[in-house]
Amino acid sequence: MTTTINSKSPAEFDPFSEEFFNDPYDLYRRMRDERPVYFNETYGFWALFRYDDVCAAHKDWQTFSSSRGVDLSTLSKPAELIQMLESIIMMDPPAHDRLRQLVSRVFTPRSVAALEPMIREVITTYIEPFDGVDHFDAVADFSAPFPVEIISRMLGVPAADRQQIRHWLDLMLTREPGEMEPSDEGIAATIECHGYFMALVAEKRQHPEDDMISRLTGVEVDRGDGEMTRLSDQEIAEAVWVAAAMRAGAAFSHGAIAMAVADEHKH
Repeated sequence: MTTTINSKSPAEFDPFSEEFFNDPYDLYRRMRDERPVYFNETYGFWALFRYDDVCAAHKDWQTFSSSRGVDLSTLSKPAELIQMLESIIMMDPPAHDRLRQLVSRVFTPRSVAALEPMIREVITTYIEPFDGVDHFDAVADFSAPFPVEIISRMLGVPAADRQQIRHWLDLMLTREPGEMEPSDEGIAATIECHGYFMALVAEKRQHPEDDMISRLTGVEVDRGDGEMTRLSDQEIAEAVWVAAAMRAGAAFSHGAIAMAVADEHKH
């Protein structure tokens, strides 16, 4: 299903339309101006478009809970199934706060600053082959591969598997026009990716190294009952999946980096 966008018809927000995917910015502007609080009758969801409203909703987790899911696909699933996933992005405080504090320990200012040489090395490795060439695809050849390379190194993913994770994530996050559920290929990629991270966490627990997953296997968390327990393999696998899926901002970073490369090329 697609949505035709023109200035004469009322603004309609269809997050699964080709028009929205290809260029959402004019529609965002119209929704902010014309329908800042919008109900989509086709998919049955409310959407907020103005910054102040979004900020207020983000802080009001009692009303705008994440515990039922964070996209239309997960929101349509039974709450018990979502809770079984033990995903940090599908939790509300205080459970979310406890897990976030643990992950934050890995990303201290000192540890992040220490990543600079590695990040420079990765970016240089990906950009040097294009020195002196007339043209190249800034997204496919450069900005798409390197963010997941960086986060995968931080997580402790073996070199041979890093780009495979990117391909799995792309399939998992892709939606066909008019479809809020992933494709069969996306579902298969989700199962493979989850199984991979579960096996990797188990391996790091047995043979820890100097990486994020290994450190997470050793930390303990107060579950709210005063007892300290270690994170389960499932909790760690979900946390690192989120980190990999974000991979430096995913689509936003790809576009921003591509524009920066294009601008630099013009100069």
